[in-house]
Amino acid sequence: MKAPRPKMSKEERRAKYTAIARNRRQSHVNKARDRHLVCYKCRTVGHSAENCPERGGGNSASSLCFKCGSLDHRISACPQVKRFLKGRNQRLDYTKLGALPYASCFVCNEKGHLSSTCPINKNKGLYVNGGCCNTCGSKNHLAIDCPEKNKKGGERDNERENGGVDATIDKFLDEEDVCKIAPMERKKQNSKRKGKVVNF
Repeated sequence: MKAPRPKMSKEERRAKYTAIARNRRQSHVNKARDRHLVCYKCRTVGHSAENCPERGGGNSASSLCFKCGSLDHRISACPQVKRFLKGRNQRLDYTKLGALPYASCFVCNEKGHLSSTCPINKNKGLYVNGGCCNTCGSKNHLAIDCPEKNKKGGERDNERENGGVDATIDKFLDEEDVCKIAPMERKKQNSKRKGKVVNF
């Protein structure tokens, strides 16, 4: 005869099953998130380089600062890196950081650089499926971080401030022709439309 198990109180039962449900939900979220990731190490879809099965040992340095080696903060919060943060979105420009003595590369397993700047990984850069920046063709940055795009954005701002007289006169002339034709077409379209009838 088995000894009876001690009864759990309602709160203990709730806490136990809430924790089980939370863990199950978190594992589903992690699987869904990782489904589209491409590993920098083995170039397969479904996991990141830090969780790569081909990684071969190596310690997890998720909370290690690559610049100063501190375990108290990550590289984005490092006091030595604050000057490299970009504008309001606070994204790091890794090309200007210089040497990262505590970083470990997922491609060649050496210390001192990230996988995006690995000499073995030169032909792919940040684009693991191939491709390049849509603006300048570089493989070392994403299109959103393109320096040429930022230069063009500055030119657009200058045009807006100056009125952009030369660039926008043709645009306004083209729009005038469209505006003259458009009202007649709208009248024809409105006359062809029938209202919806809703019966209750």
